[in-house]
Formats: sequence, structure tokens, C-alpha cells
Amino acid sequence: MSESFEAFFRKDYIRLIAFVVSCGFTADEAEEAAQEAMVAVFRRWTYVAEPQAYVRLTARRLAVQRRQREQQGLSLAMEATWAGARPHAQSFHPEPDVDHYLAIVRRLPERQRHVFAWYLEGFSHSQIAKIEQMPEATVRSHLRHAKDRLAQWFRPGTEKGDEP
Repeated sequence: MSESFEAFFRKDYIRLIAFVVSCGFTADEAEEAAQEAMVAVFRRWTYVAEPQAYVRLTARRLAVQRRQREQQGLSLAMEATWAGARPHAQSFHPEPDVDHYLAIVRRLPERQRHVFAWYLEGFSHSQIAKIEQMPEATVRSHLRHAKDRLAQWFRPGTEKGDEP
């Protein structure tokens, strides 16, 4: 591998966080998952052939696992009646339109959202298919459906928060 880990980290860390947010996680969840994923790729740096794909898969998996653990813990706490409603992590974005965009993207079905996030990162249909272990036709279908839904939700005249 010709690129050093340090150069990779500088170039990709913020984009990795954005990718995980695009997959439907809060900025805090994304940052924690990105940090852990970068540590994982650092430990395997000499063995990882495609570090961009590796850290994205790892970060998304870690974010999913963390969220599942939190939900399980909350369920147990609610059953034990010692916890109230779950506090919602709030991500800070200086532009209200970013929050609106992320809220809309999060309404996509999970597979569409994940494929769309890879697409936004510049990965090709064949690369996404290989990474997500699905047929390339399925990737194209998920992207088409995601783009159609997003186009409908972002259509001029649609009020923020309107369902299609």
C-alpha cells in the first residue's frame, strides 16, 4: 500500500463520519464509530487492500451494534421501570437544510440508504455490489428507488416534513 495511514486518516476521517451519518446515524454515533473503525484499519493497515471500503463497513457495523446494545439496554431498563424516555442525541449542523436533508434520507429503507451512502462516496455500482455482497442489479434497483423517493420528497413545493 503506497499511502500512509496518517495521510489516509487526514483525507478520509471527516468523509467517513459523513458516510455513517448518511446511513442514518447521529453525528455523535458516527464519530464514535469512525474513531473505532480507524483504529481497526490501523491495526490491519498492511493487510487491508481497500481501506476506504473497510473503514466504512466497519464503522457502519459498529454504529448498528452500538445502537442495538443501547436499545436492548433501554428495553431492559424500561422493563425494570427505572428508566424514563430515552434522551435523544442531538447532532449539531449549522445549516437547517442539512438537518432537513438528513431527516429525509433517514426515511429511506435501510438497504436503499446504505447503497445511496456508498454512491455518494463515489463508489461504482460494481464496487457497491461487491462490498454489500449483493447483485449489481440489486444495487442499481436500490439506487433508482432511493433517487426516485428523494426526488419526490425534495420536489419544489413540498413542505418540510411532508410524507410522499
